[in-house]
Amino acid sequence: MFGQRRPYCRDVSIMVGQILDLIVDAIRKSSQRAMSALDRLIHAAQVIHSDRLHRSIDNVARRQHT
Repeated sequence: MFGQRRPYCRDVSIMVGQILDLIVDAIRKSSQRAMSALDRLIHAAQVIHSDRLHRSIDNVARRQHT
């Protein structure tokens, strides 16, 4: 807890731990939203990539034998 006293105003106390918890919680929530969108892109890229590897035109093993 951070406390500060001044003779001409009220006491000011800030709960640093609670403020940091709020900041971390906000960052965590926004990063989870961003990761869910990113996860969807990654899964789509994996499907496209695996589809390309299994087609006969792009088959790596067949290219090595030709």
